[in-house]
Amino acid sequence: MAFRFCLFILYLTLNLNGYTQTVSNQKIRAEISDEISNEEFDSAYTKITNLINANQSNEDELIELLGLKYILFTNKEELHNVIAVHTEFVDLEKTYPKNHTLKSYKHLIKAYIESSLSHYKEAVEEAQLALLSGEKAKNSKLINQANLQIAQSYVQTGNTGQAIKYANKVYKGQIKDKDYIGQLGALLVLNSCKVQLYLEDKTESNEKRILANLSLLNDLAVNNKEDLGAYNETSVYINVANFYISVNPDYPDAKKLGTQALDKAFATARPMKVNDYLLAHIYNLEYQLRNSNKDPKAIQSLFKGIQALKSSALVNNYMLAYQNLKIAEHYEGIENYKTANKYLREVQHYSDLANSNDQKESLLNNEIYFQSQRSEAEKKLLDEKIDLLNKQKILSFIILFFSIAFGYVTYLYVRKKRDEAVIAKIIAESELVNTHGQLKSIKKEKIKLEKLALIDKLNLDKKTEVLNQISSKNSDNFESNVKKIIKTSDENDKEIFLMKSTLKEIHPDFIDFLMERSNNTLTEIDLKYCSYIHLRFNTVSIASILNVETKSVRMAKYRIKQKLKLDKDLDLNKFLQNYPQE
Repeated sequence: MAFRFCLFILYLTLNLNGYTQTVSNQKIRAEISDEISNEEFDSAYTKITNLINANQSNEDELIELLGLKYILFTNKEELHNVIAVHTEFVDLEKTYPKNHTLKSYKHLIKAYIESSLSHYKEAVEEAQLALLSGEKAKNSKLINQANLQIAQSYVQTGNTGQAIKYANKVYKGQIKDKDYIGQLGALLVLNSCKVQLYLEDKTESNEKRILANLSLLNDLAVNNKEDLGAYNETSVYINVANFYISVNPDYPDAKKLGTQALDKAFATARPMKVNDYLLAHIYNLEYQLRNSNKDPKAIQSLFKGIQALKSSALVNNYMLAYQNLKIAEHYEGIENYKTANKYLREVQHYSDLANSNDQKESLLNNEIYFQSQRSEAEKKLLDEKIDLLNKQKILSFIILFFSIAFGYVTYLYVRKKRDEAVIAKIIAESELVNTHGQLKSIKKEKIKLEKLALIDKLNLDKKTEVLNQISSKNSDNFESNVKKIIKTSDENDKEIFLMKSTLKEIHPDFIDFLMERSNNTLTEIDLKYCSYIHLRFNTVSIASILNVETKSVRMAKYRIKQKLKLDKDLDLNKFLQNYPQE
């Protein structure tokens, strides 16, 4: 038990030491960030180096420290050192290939380098990759930095719409994270975009958008002085002053508002240790303001700007050339061409320094070095794509083979089933046809037999009638009996009744059908004719049976056809003989 207790105490001690170390590192990183913001670069670099050496085995800590190193060199605008940090990230990725935070930093730094070399399209592509990796790492800080880099690259290409879109994403994200420096970066990008839109189209709506953005910047600077630091606070006041003095000097009380912003900028910039860029910008704006007021001493502001640049540890020859150009333009405006030429020579001098062979060679070396790294990365990516394509081809071939085989087997199976179904259908149809044929033959035979039986019965009845007549002739009242045979309708009625009753036995609806079609206009003798016709007796046979002339039969047929309302083209014989098929 005592041994286990000792192990437990040791475990707590180690974890407490680790926690204490982490808290200590976080505190030092915060100090480094403050020093970078205040341009205390040497102290910040020393602390970063010491922490990196002490945290070689700590993956997350090492990545964050290299990230601070990158921020340090971007603030110092030392591109060659930024490229070196990118190389460190590339090497570190070999050890931690699945770390998305590391990948995000790597692409973010590459985007900054591409932007510095004026490769803005490539910068956007790399920043997009940094954004994807940042999202996978769920690192809001890197997500916002990537969006900001995309926005800044779009500003350089003049795509203000996309720049505003991504800057707004950054601003919303930084509000959520309460990152005031991040909010400031987004608002500065938005301000740059909105100023550009206003210069292109000076409408009241565009002016209101800038003023709303400047209001947000001013509130951010006033309410978060300690978090932003003097450098960032000064940047806010410079942007506000620039709008009223340079962008829109016709705005009501523009000079007053511009002067107030300049005073705030001077107040925050002067105590800073390194203030060349900021003071130079402030003095430029002060010159524009004083010159618009026709102040004869306005030129003194430009001289102060040059002095600030020359006293800086970080010499900026481009800015010096620009300041001297402004002075030359001033003297040219008052027709002091001798002094103007003097400062134009200064402009040429600093321009030559800015574009000296050494600087050109340094920039070229940076670009060549980075291009070689990019070529190697692209070659590696190309090799991976080729390998993947080869694997995909093999897999596609296998899938295609099995698909064809499966399709062929399926085809054979379906074809077999289809053939079986066709054969079964043919057999069923054949059986059905045979059955229908047999039924039809049987039906026809039945009808034929029924009609023959009817004819036989009628013939029999007729013979009986003749015999009765003959018998009557042998009787004493021969003449009287003959007259009865001719005139008495009772016998005819019996014959008609016999015919109707016989037909009803075979075709019970025949007589009803005829009466309905003729609207009950057919007489008993008409029905008698119809019955004989239905039984396929011709005109001569009917005349013989009924002891009438053939002409009488034809006239009777004509009369019946009219009563049945048949078309002229329709034959009465066919109509009656085909019943009940019609």
